[in-house]
Amino acid sequence: MKKIILTVAILMGTMVAMSQLNTNAQYMKEKESLSDYYEGIKCAAVEQWGNDNSMIIYTINQEVNAFFEMLGLKEKVSGDFFSDAYYKWRNEDCGFTSWSMVLYEIKEQIKNSEY
Repeated sequence: MKKIILTVAILMGTMVAMSQLNTNAQYMKEKESLSDYYEGIKCAAVEQWGNDNSMIIYTINQEVNAFFEMLGLKEKVSGDFFSDAYYKWRNEDCGFTSWSMVLYEIKEQIKNSEY
């Protein structure tokens, strides 16, 4: 019986830990100059996953991480390329941009320009 209770407690603790915003997402949410980006990401995640809180949090964390990584790389591509990628992956419904896809396109552009 103790093993079952311990297993359930560990699983619940893992689920709680996985369903929390990471440091970057928490920062974006609280930083006034970035909060609109966070709200767009959150809106799109809720639209995509409905009531599945763990998937909403997972998606928010992934998109926020992509956003910050993209900021570090965007200087390596032309402004026109960045704008094209930004508008290509923009969804006006939530004011959301798929930062993971923008990041992917920037990485591909950098990789192709190195050859």
